[in-house]
Amino acid sequence: MPRSGKPICPPRSSTAPPARSGCSPTTATISLPSGQKVINRLRWHLHELDPNHEPPARTLWRPKHLNAIAARLADFDGVVARLARVLIEDCRRLTDQIQALDEELQATVKQLAPALLNICGCAALTAAKIIGETADVRRFQSRHAFARHNGTAPLPVWSSNRPRHRLSRTGNRQLNAAIHRIAITQAHYHGPARQLLERPAKAARTKPSRFASSNAASPTPFTEPFSPTQTSQPAPCLSLRN
Repeated sequence: MPRSGKPICPPRSSTAPPARSGCSPTTATISLPSGQKVINRLRWHLHELDPNHEPPARTLWRPKHLNAIAARLADFDGVVARLARVLIEDCRRLTDQIQALDEELQATVKQLAPALLNICGCAALTAAKIIGETADVRRFQSRHAFARHNGTAPLPVWSSNRPRHRLSRTGNRQLNAAIHRIAITQAHYHGPARQLLERPAKAARTKPSRFASSNAASPTPFTEPFSPTQTSQPAPCLSLRN
């Protein structure tokens, strides 16, 4: 709570547009964990039946690959093969549910916040996650309050008289994870984001080293090459005799 005594953001309301439209975080992610769990179990049963055959990664939700695996299981009998056939049907059912949910979220996000879909790396599921966790952005006083709520506002840390900042571990971690996924995607595929990330590296390569500057100012720089056969001159000594 700030010094004025007013909270940074009021509690979310059940009458907010995201809550009324059903675009909640639970609705957006209800089928994904169970679908991945079924796929992992199916992969284990397929490995038990034939260790030499491994389906390609991220393909067990496609109908073409599921049909090919079902045809391959026709040559196997037993409990493991029967469980694998049941898991294939579960994968098909969950895939249909996820696709229907994605289409529903796509239409809902276009109605509530179409600008989110124009951001590189923000698809329908991520946009629905942001809308559901934000619960009406109008309840925040400013963009700074929203940045503190989602954990993207850096925290000031002072060491001696040198101001520094560190990442915030507070705030809504689900909302922060959605923003993090967008940032990771932009770091790989978005041109302006990649240029922004490469800017500090280029500045570090072009910045002269402090040792190089000190050697350049020294009357006897240490950058001169040294040969093993070079004879060193004895240092002059002071005589106590006149």
